[in-house]
Amino acid sequence: MSERWLGVQVSGDGVIMVDAEVPKDGPITIVLDDSFKLAKGDRARAFCTMYSRLHDYAKEKAIKRALIKDSAVSKGGMGKAHLSAAELRGVAIAALGSACDVDLVSKASVSRNFGDRKMDEYVKDEAFWKENTDGKMRSGSREAAMLILASR
Repeated sequence: MSERWLGVQVSGDGVIMVDAEVPKDGPITIVLDDSFKLAKGDRARAFCTMYSRLHDYAKEKAIKRALIKDSAVSKGGMGKAHLSAAELRGVAIAALGSACDVDLVSKASVSRNFGDRKMDEYVKDEAFWKENTDGKMRSGSREAAMLILASR
């Protein structure tokens, strides 16, 4: 029997979310591939709105597990964009953590522990996605879906 899982990738101004039915093996079925943009204006209110959207979605769809792409150290330093993304990631962790199990998954751990290639190589591989997913998904959402595949 499959479970509903979310793969979540956060940037400073929004969240990419892939909702998938995840069987024990075989392809995952993409139920939803969407982006939630952070509202303009008052950042505190925008965080509250994002919290509600993520929490309510996970509750209403009976999501069992959410995999959130973890922060990574930037070779270029910690700029405002990196810090803004970290703030929004915290909102996503809290919102989803109050609705389902949450794991933070780093790109480096996917590269080390899944298959024999780096995550970026899988993300670019069209044949890999045709073999491992059913349903429609934007190519820009593949990192979020990869979190799901690597966490089974």
